[in-house]
Amino acid sequence: AAAGLGFVDGPPGVNATHWLGEFEWEWRQSFGPVGDRPQVRNPARGARNWAGLQEALTDHGPDTVRAVLLHAGGEVQRHLESRGQANVGMHPGRLAVAFRSEAPSFGALLDAWQLAQGRKRHTGKIQSAPAELDGVPLTDEEQRVWMRAQGEQPERAVREHRQRSIAASFADELLGGAFGGAA
Repeated sequence: AAAGLGFVDGPPGVNATHWLGEFEWEWRQSFGPVGDRPQVRNPARGARNWAGLQEALTDHGPDTVRAVLLHAGGEVQRHLESRGQANVGMHPGRLAVAFRSEAPSFGALLDAWQLAQGRKRHTGKIQSAPAELDGVPLTDEEQRVWMRAQGEQPERAVREHRQRSIAASFADELLGGAFGGAA
């Protein structure tokens, strides 16, 4: 659950079909009709939302997209329960266009979620990794580490990753040398 609070926390290229299949159950449990409570429509469903959903999953990771949508769904539920009173919750129309190409609002939903979480406001755009850090070119794995650490000191994350890699290769050399002569 804590991993879901990052900006980029999932593997690159998460498949929207697979993600939506898992997310649909959670959405129904949270916002399906119960008694006289109206149902909040899942904004990730529908052919018009497909490309936007895939882009958000790739850019922000599945856990962040899930957290943002569940937060927004709760705000829409508050609006519906208040019978549309001004300044209570979020109008359903704002959630409905979260992933639509003609009027996407996922960035605004991301900002609202980050503000509610007490996080520094962020545009939702991912800063690309630099070509090098500390005079050493970033490997593909180090670039992935950088991207996952957005908003949470990516330079430090890469440096820590490098230290772990050096320690692991040193341990491999020690163990390789210890067992190399036994064969």
